[in-house]
Amino acid sequence: MSRIRNKEIAKKFREIPCLLCGKTRGTVGHHLLTVGAHPELVNDERNIVGVCMKHHLEFHALELHRMVIKYRLEKFMLLRDFIFIEYSNRWVLK
Repeated sequence: MSRIRNKEIAKKFREIPCLLCGKTRGTVGHHLLTVGAHPELVNDERNIVGVCMKHHLEFHALELHRMVIKYRLEKFMLLRDFIFIEYSNRWVLK
């Protein structure tokens, strides 16, 4: 599993509520676009969200596009400078 390389950024995302349920304890930072595919985004805060462990595991079980649809995160993604590429069915950062 990829880790957030900057300890201050990691701490910040452990201290905010889960993006999906609002739980305030036990949250972790999750990379929306994987660090393996996008190592340049490892510390880019637009690519990291705080989520509880339940939703962190769900993000890993489902692909990003399915999570966006399930939790209606389209506006959130657009506000974070992501765009959706329809022909490849994926989200990318501008």
